[in-house]
Amino acid sequence: MDIRLNMRVGSKEGWKIFGIGFSSFILGFILWNIDNEFCTGVRKIRSQLNPLGLGPVTQLHGWWHILVGYGNHLHIQAKIFHRQKFLGDDVELKVTLLGLEAMPSNENKGKQK
Repeated sequence: MDIRLNMRVGSKEGWKIFGIGFSSFILGFILWNIDNEFCTGVRKIRSQLNPLGLGPVTQLHGWWHILVGYGNHLHIQAKIFHRQKFLGDDVELKVTLLGLEAMPSNENKGKQK
């Protein structure tokens, strides 16, 4: 649905947010599989980095959850963006604490008040 709607709207920003979200999924999947296949090697590296406080960073299965969660967030934002563009609303992508978010433009906010 998301890709068909974006093709109808023809939005470069929509493809951008979709691509970043999809890449997040793929990177998380790769890290998770590295953790599965090379578990003993990753554990050795983790034990060596633990005194430096970097042990938690090597929890690749944890990165899987973070990246897939962020990919889901971006996919939802892409759907919101595409839907608003399809309806003819003036919407833009903004960088917030959560990353990219689809929000009404400043002009559109003024019309709603």
